[in-house]
Parts: sequence; C-alpha cells; structure tokens
Amino acid sequence: ISLQKRKMNGFSFSKMAEERSIKKNKTEKEKMMAGELYQAFDSELLKERNQAKQLCFEFNQTSPLDLDKRMDLLEKLLGGVNDAIIESPFNVDYGYNLKVGKNFYANHGCTILDCNEIQ
Repeated sequence: ISLQKRKMNGFSFSKMAEERSIKKNKTEKEKMMAGELYQAFDSELLKERNQAKQLCFEFNQTSPLDLDKRMDLLEKLLGGVNDAIIESPFNVDYGYNLKVGKNFYANHGCTILDCNEIQ
C-alpha cells in the first residue's frame, strides 16, 4: 500500500508511527513529567530521589530553632521557598517539582509525592 493510500481523512499512519518512535526515545524523566507510564527505578530518577531523601533527612534532623540552616536546606531541595514555613518531618520525592507560594505553610508530617509539578 502506498503512503498516499495509507492516509485516510487526514490521518496518517506514518505520522502515528513517527510519534510512537519519538515517545520511545523519551527518557524516563520525560515520560514522568508528561504523565506517561515510566520506570521509577531508572538510574537518573533514582539518583534524584536519593538526593531529595538526603536533603529531607538533613532538614528533618536540623533544630527547629536553626532557621538559617533549615532555609538553606529548603532552598537546595525546592529551589525557591519565599517565606515558606515547613515543619519537620517533611518529605518529598524530588523537590524540584514543588513550587511553594507566598505564605506557604506545611505542618508536621507533611509528605508530598511530587513526581510531577505541584504549585
């Protein structure tokens, strides 16, 4: 069947095959961010989760009175925290997907599974 005959009502099988090929070339992180099925134990994602776990551990072990150190750790974990107040223990999967706004408050025992963007 020629390519011309494979086009029906504006639908192209070759375009569909091309889109599938592109999807196959996505990284597991790209799939995760696109809301597609992904392998959570991919080496890149595992490394990023382990970094977040380490920062959460350090944050959770820091005195609640050591505000400067706690804010520094949150900056490393979340990228930007404005005037956020986050109580320990606090846990995230990645950190970089969580965007906190002005006057954000998270009480004790907050866990956020941020395998995609959360605002």
